[in-house]
Parts: sequence; structure tokens; C-alpha cells
Amino acid sequence: MSMKTSNENQINKGEIWENTWIPTQCHRCHSECAIRVQRINGVAAKIEGNFDSPIGSRGGVCPKGISGLQLLYDPNRLKYPLRRTNPEKGIGVDPQWERISWDEAYTTIAGKLKDAMDKDPSGIVIQHGILAGTHQTPFFYFPLANGLTTEKGHPGHFLSAGSHCGNALHFVAGINHGAFIEMPDWDLCNYALIFGSNSASGGFQQFTSALSAKARVRGMKMVVFDPVCNNGGSKATEWIPCLPGTDGAIALGMLNVIVNELGMIDVPFLSTRTDAPYLVGEDKKYVRDVETNKPMIWDGAALVAKVFDDETIGEYALEGSYEVNGKPCKPAWALLKNRFAEYDAEKVEKISEIPAETLRRIAREFAEAASIGSTITIDGKELPFRPVSTYNVRAAVTHTNATQALYAMDLLNLVVGSANSPGGVASLSTECFGHPDTGQPLLRVDKCPDGFIKIAGRYAWPRPWPLNKPEKPTYNIEEMFPCAMEIPLESCTDYAEIQRRIGLRTEYDVLINYCSNALMNGTNPKDRERYYKDISFIVDIDLFSNEFNEAFADILLPDASYLERSDWSGAQHTYHGQPPGMDSPWCFHVTQKIVEPMYERVNGPEIVIELMDRIGATPKVNAYYNDMLHLAGANKLDPDKKIEWMDLCDRAVRQIFGEKYTWEWFKQNGWISWPKKVEEVYWRQFNDARSHVYWEFLVDLKEGTYEIAKELNIDKELKWDAYDPLPFWFPNVYEDSDPEFNLYAFSWAEAMHVGVSTQQQPWIDEVSKLNPFSYYININEKTAEEEGLAAGDLVEVESYRGLKVQGQLQVRKAQHPRTLTIMGVSGHWAKGLPIAKGKGANFNSLIDMQFSDVDPITGNLEVCVKVKVKKIG
Repeated sequence: MSMKTSNENQINKGEIWENTWIPTQCHRCHSECAIRVQRINGVAAKIEGNFDSPIGSRGGVCPKGISGLQLLYDPNRLKYPLRRTNPEKGIGVDPQWERISWDEAYTTIAGKLKDAMDKDPSGIVIQHGILAGTHQTPFFYFPLANGLTTEKGHPGHFLSAGSHCGNALHFVAGINHGAFIEMPDWDLCNYALIFGSNSASGGFQQFTSALSAKARVRGMKMVVFDPVCNNGGSKATEWIPCLPGTDGAIALGMLNVIVNELGMIDVPFLSTRTDAPYLVGEDKKYVRDVETNKPMIWDGAALVAKVFDDETIGEYALEGSYEVNGKPCKPAWALLKNRFAEYDAEKVEKISEIPAETLRRIAREFAEAASIGSTITIDGKELPFRPVSTYNVRAAVTHTNATQALYAMDLLNLVVGSANSPGGVASLSTECFGHPDTGQPLLRVDKCPDGFIKIAGRYAWPRPWPLNKPEKPTYNIEEMFPCAMEIPLESCTDYAEIQRRIGLRTEYDVLINYCSNALMNGTNPKDRERYYKDISFIVDIDLFSNEFNEAFADILLPDASYLERSDWSGAQHTYHGQPPGMDSPWCFHVTQKIVEPMYERVNGPEIVIELMDRIGATPKVNAYYNDMLHLAGANKLDPDKKIEWMDLCDRAVRQIFGEKYTWEWFKQNGWISWPKKVEEVYWRQFNDARSHVYWEFLVDLKEGTYEIAKELNIDKELKWDAYDPLPFWFPNVYEDSDPEFNLYAFSWAEAMHVGVSTQQQPWIDEVSKLNPFSYYININEKTAEEEGLAAGDLVEVESYRGLKVQGQLQVRKAQHPRTLTIMGVSGHWAKGLPIAKGKGANFNSLIDMQFSDVDPITGNLEVCVKVKVKKIG
């Protein structure tokens, strides 16, 4: 006779044998807010914000976070490994999935990988998205890439969703602020200038919703430049509609008012914390000392040129004309002033359609609110007080002119001295002295020989400065573009042609994809279809059967959700989730599983470990983790022993925080926290490293990159004028389209959604259906009337390059009359996503991107298109 356990007996009696709250992190967006999850009898029953934790929204939880339960228990989620039985591939093709065992899946995949490695590892490509909020890249891509690399070569890498990200933003934040992300110092900021609608009301970083709301209650003025009055604009003190892609011109117009009309600049900051006084010759390069090669400035007191860091400088000359080493030169600031003068408010009005008087007023308010010359005392330290800041994440920079636009926007902070000052623009996690017991994680700023900010101890992100030199590509095209995190070439219609000219591979034997729906999150799916259909064997690891894997995957593996896995990523990825300001202490969370993975789901990084062990690559994987985590002593992994994931979690946290902070300690406590120091938060006031207001580095970069491009016969595709060391605005590619295409179309981010991963949850879908704009094609109501259209009409939108989408029309007043918007990313069609299927229109189907459309400096994708709209039903 079988015996039942006491738990089983209690369950049968309807009794509660377990009721516990478990601290962990939400992974539905990059905020990664602290949450606690109630587990009753082994079932996750409730998710709440954790008010005890200072990370993220500090007790808040948004619809995305609450719906994590529906993600966890969605009956449509993948349960078992599946194999494609239909040899045909393509959009809309039924894969005819067949369940297989994990052993069969591993054996098949390992065999394909081994064959490809023996032939040439470059025949393998690893693809993933930006993995919103999960930060699994160090656990998936890097160990996989290390394990698959041999003396013959290494696998390729596609960041499939990054083409829609703010690459220019990350570059400018890196070189000028030593950070991946920057935002207002919400606790003290009095005037925030937002480019893009949703930057301060959720979506990318949910905690900004609470912080900006508190700041507005306190009296902070928030001005939003955006074509549409969405979440951010509707919460603003003032919403100012503008045309898409004109943000750079708006910033330059404001700079002209502030600098040339008002003369309200922070002279000490520009003199000692930027390259504004560096002398520039007629060749657009710094004038350098013959002996030391250091950039030179003109000492207005001594009337002689000196190296920039000469301690005897009496007066930093910012204007004038001089002769040094027998050559004429001027301070960089003098050149910048002249460039700003080219953008008077009337000219900017013609570009952006913002009235000149409005632009002048906002510029004056911003400069006055900067309180140039004032100070504030924090923790006994007297610091400059510049309570103004700009802010944007993505919306303003997904254009061909992205980098120059960011350059101009960032100058608004630099000219008034608000960079990393109390109340100014704050860089997230630029300096962290680490936990008091270990000094880890360590984030520091140093300076390079020319005096600029240099990341000295970045814990989990490559340093952006000093830049590499452009090199002829041997691996991927990014090698010739040192400012770019990526060039989204695989999203281009002319991908194969450009790759052939460069001399790089155009066909792959194996693709391994992780949690990236690459048909939905990139450009026109039909263009991408042609690329993926040519790959003979594709493996996908995901939560759902979706558009990408139904069209192309040969084997589909069921991943564990963030409520079914554990990791320590919160202790490494400091550049997203740490709110700025002294009121938010350092806080590093772990993610811990709430329930065991159901059915046969396996955590993606553990799939990598098993696959690499089966091909004999365990020593390479272990070497990667030893190096990445600096594992030493007893924490160091044995080279030949396959990793046990929970053991690795324990080693990681002990190595970072000390032996007493074991995984068991983190399971009980959830996070570790300690106070910030004023020297960490406002690090620039204690460090004389400089920012770039004049981008001299673009002169040599242009020359080097152009020579390579010319040799490879890809020079005619790019706009080389963009490599101007002085900021300027230029129109985007769509401006040359037929006037018949009279509307600027772009996607917008609904704060309830993130990427393609949320429309399957019923709660979010229900709220989205109640929102009059989420699942609709939106235009201004007067524009609709002029076009003979009305709310509820079935319409067809056609791009100037001939691509089309259909959807139901909605009209609104608070939208620029020359724009058309679609919530991104909607329009699912996969059978495995029955709730999301058929909701809204797929905006990306309108993006027909060519290599010539990308920003030639940082690789940002142009996601605005000119369209026309007509009624079809």
C-alpha cells in the first residue's frame, strides 16, 4: 500500500501547508523593480512591490509586473522540447511541431554544432534581443560564444532587437558622462526637458514614473518635446508638439538662444570640465604641444599657449584667435558659438514647426532655472547647484541623424554646467566604491592623456572611451565603426550585398536564438524572412511558440521564466536599475525561483552549460565564468567539472560581497544595500576628467572609416558629412519622398507594454483594449477630416517605399497633424500567441531599411517613414 506524504494529506483536506513571501526582482522591463511573491502550497499566488527595498519603483509595481503571474501560468507556454516536422519554412507556415525528449534535442543540437565547429565556427551565429529586464546575455551569449570558438574562428553575433534601441544615447552617455544611461537628478531637479514622450512615465525604466511624479509634486517643471501627447506629454507641465527627427535642430536653436542671445553659460565648468578651451587649428584638430603631445589652451592672463593641465594657467580663453606653433587657431568654444549662431529660432521653426517665440521662451526658462553660480551643501560638501536636465531614451534618436541630435541635446547640459551636479543630469552608476566589505562591484572614472573621461573599472560593460581605431572588418562590420555598439546590418534589405562587398559571410549553417522574436522586433518581416530561410538549422529557446520560431526553428526549447529561475544579474547590471540621487542607496538584488520550472522547462543559461559539456567545451565555459566573475580561491571553478547552476550562483555572490553573503543569505534577504557617498553620486565634482563639447575625434574617425569603406566599395552608401566635429542638424532619408506621402509615421511605446513580450497577458490585453489608442492606427482628428476619414474606419497605410499595413483608425487631438502613429510592437500572427494574435497593426512592416538609412556614426536605425493613408472599409 502506498503512503501519502503529510503535505499530500493536507492538500487533500484543503489545508494551507505553506504560505510564504519570497523577495526577488521583476524582469518585465529594465527597471527590475524589487518585488515579493506570495507562494501558497507551492503555487505563486500574488506579486507585490517590495516597499522595504530601495531599488526600482520602491514598492510600486506596474501592470507588466503584476501580470507576471499570467506569464508564469499561461497554458500556451512551451512545455516540452519540440521538433519541426514540416520541411517548409516561412511566414505563416505551420511548423507541425512534434514533441521530443531533452536528450534527443541536446544530441541533435550538439551534433550540428560540432559539425559546424569542425568546418568553421564562423558558420554558427548566436542571436538574441536586448532581453528587456532579464539581462541574461552574460549567462547565455558569452559562455556560448566562448565554448564554440576554436583556432579556426568564432561564431557570429546578432543583437536582433538592438536596431530599435538608443545606441547613440549610450555612446554619448559613455563618452561624456561615463555611463550607459543618464537622467535627471529627480530629487533636486527643477526643470526637466524631455525629448520623446514616455521617458519619464514608465516603459523603459518604470522607477522614473515615481521619481518624476514626486519631482512634479515638489514643483519641478517638465517640458516635453514630442509629436504626440502620450504618457510623458500628458503628465508634463507643458507639451510642445514637433516633427519627428527634428530634436537636434530644436536643441541647437535653444543653444543659440542660451549662448549667443542670453550669454548664460557656466564658464568655470566649460573651462575646466570640458574641451571648450582647447585650441583647434584649421585642420579641425587640437593644437598639441610638440614635446608632450597634449592639447593646448590659451592662457589669457599670461598671453601664451599652455598644455591643458598646466597648473599655472591664469585664465582659460574661450574666445579669440591666436597663433601657436606658427599656425592660426581658435578655442573650440569659439567654433561652437559660431555653429550655434546658424540655428536662429526662426530657422528652427521652419524645421520643427515649433514657434520661434516658444523656443526662445523655453531656452530662457531652462537657462534661468540652471541657477548658474549657485551652490548647495550635501553631507558637508559644497557643490555647484544646477537643477536642470535633459532626458531621452530612444524616441529622439532612432533616426539617421541620431548621433548629431544627441550631441546637441547633451550640450544643453554641458553649457550650463549641469552634468553630474546636484539637480542636473545624473549618470547612473558611473562611480561606485563597492560594498564596504569587498569594494565590489567597482565602478570608477579615470581620465585619458587628453584629459577626457575614461571608464577605469566598469564592472559589466565595455568602456566607451578611449575609442578603438577603425579597422577593416574580419569578423563583423562594427570593427570599422568604433562609436557603434552595433550596426544592424542584418536588418537591411541589402544585407547580403554589403556583406559580400566587405568580404564577410552571408550564409550560416546554424543559428541559435534566445528569447528574441526577430520577425516582430526588427524591420519588415518579409525582408528578414529571406535571410532566415537560408539558414539550414535553427534552434530557438523561448517561452512561447511565436512568429520567429514557427517560421524558421528546427528545434524549439522551452525556457524557464524569471519566476522559475535564479541568478545574480542584479549585482552586475548596475547601469539600468540603480536610481540616481542620494536618497536611493546602493542596492543589489538576486533573482530567485519562486516555483520549480514546470513541465520540462529549463533555464536558458543551463541549456548552454549542458550543450557545451556535450561538445567538450566545459573548460572554456568555466574559464569564462572564472574570468567574468573574478572567481578566486575556493570560489574558482574546476576547469573540467560541469557547472551546477545554484553552486555558481553561490560562488558569484560570495566572490562579489564576501564569504558571509552566501546564496542562502540572499534567499532570506533578497538584496544587499548600503548608503551612497556624495563622492559617488556627484563624482564629477571630485574628478577633473573632461567631457567633449567639441568632437575632435570624429575628424580622424571619418578619415579612417572612409578609407576602409572606399576600399570595400561601400563608401557611397553613407552620409560622411555626419562626421562633423561641430554639432549640426540634417534631414533624414524620408524627407526626399514623394509629397503624396504626407504623414510622418512612427511607433510609440505604451508604458504597459515592453517589446513583443506583454501582449499575450490577458490583464494587459484587457487594459489595452480599453485604451482608445493602443491597438489602433492614430492620426490627428483634423487631418482625418481633411483626408475624408473617421474613427473606426478600416484603413491601409502605405510607405513611400511601397510597404503596407492595415488596421482600424482612431483620431485624437493631441497629436501633430502631420503624423501617424502605431503602438509598437503589435500585430502578432503566431498560433502560439492566441491572445496577442490579431491585435493592432505591425508597424515594423513599414520599415524597409537599407544600409544607407543607418546613422553612419553609431548605427542607429531610422524608424520613421513617410506614408499615406486611405480608407479600405
